[in-house]
Amino acid sequence: ANHKIYLHNDMESLEKILAESKKKYEGEFKLIVVDAVYSMDGDIANLPEISRLAKKYSAYLMVDEAHSIGHIGETGHGIEEYFGIKNAVDIHMGTLSKAIPSIGGYIAGNKDLITYLKHNSRAFIFSASIPQVNIAVAKASFEVIEDEPWRMTQLHQRAEQFRTGLKKMGYDIGYSNTALIPIMIGDEEKTLKLAKLINDRGLFVMPIIFPAVPKNTDRLRTHVQAGHTKKDISNALDILEESGKELGILK
Repeated sequence: ANHKIYLHNDMESLEKILAESKKKYEGEFKLIVVDAVYSMDGDIANLPEISRLAKKYSAYLMVDEAHSIGHIGETGHGIEEYFGIKNAVDIHMGTLSKAIPSIGGYIAGNKDLITYLKHNSRAFIFSASIPQVNIAVAKASFEVIEDEPWRMTQLHQRAEQFRTGLKKMGYDIGYSNTALIPIMIGDEEKTLKLAKLINDRGLFVMPIIFPAVPKNTDRLRTHVQAGHTKKDISNALDILEESGKELGILK
């Protein structure tokens, strides 16, 4: 298969590729594959526009909801709920190892697609089944999302508190509008030093450097959880501010 990469969340770039593909590969199968929530930046794919372009150029749309299920949308149902639209996505894929604390993953689509994958996907045919205990954990986790929507409300409130606090003290969090929040540093050495200072003060953060992200976009990767209290967020912000000032990253 031929594949093209469009610029990050850039709809002009995507349409240019689709238009060129329509001319060059007329009548052939076209598939747009995109993350719902971008794992290193915390921003959300422009689903309404991507869906519009998919229909315009007769392409199928596959969305990886690894970071969106149990995270975005009023009740944690992912990107379609977030934008208030239905049936925009042809193929949903996701993991059972993030908001769902188990192992494995899933594909959701129409009956013909699932039948085809069952008989033709090497990953499905030659993989062992998920252990029953992990299936039970995953099932119970989905039930929590369904039965306890207050957790999503609390998650969104705590994430907003954290993002607002970081921006107020002078940190660059990029375009994140979710609970997955990068703290952009842009220097590998400073990122590693800052991470150590913060971890030593009792707050766990992950330094992300090249090649996991492009050069000069080094960052700390943070994620708010529904179980965090307002006090937890305040304490985290205090540690981040103190550490940032010690290294001269914050004034």
